[in-house]
Amino acid sequence: MITSAEFENIPLFAGVEEQEQRRLARSAADIHLGPGEWLIRGGEEPRFFVVLTGELETIKDIVGQRRVLGRYVPVISRCSI
Repeated sequence: MITSAEFENIPLFAGVEEQEQRRLARSAADIHLGPGEWLIRGGEEPRFFVVLTGELETIKDIVGQRRVLGRYVPVISRCSI
């Protein structure tokens, strides 16, 4: 479960009032993925994600070859999860 204190440690949300951080924490989904699992596939409705631990890759098949388009790592600056 994501807490409002964790939102405070995400630079994007650092300036958000504590009450709003609590509201966001209550509505946030805590998603855990294993190696090779998909978070979202091309064509699906986009969502907003924050990587708290681990690494997330953006992969696309281009002319039959899998290409890594980007890597995302945790954005938390002052807390250990």
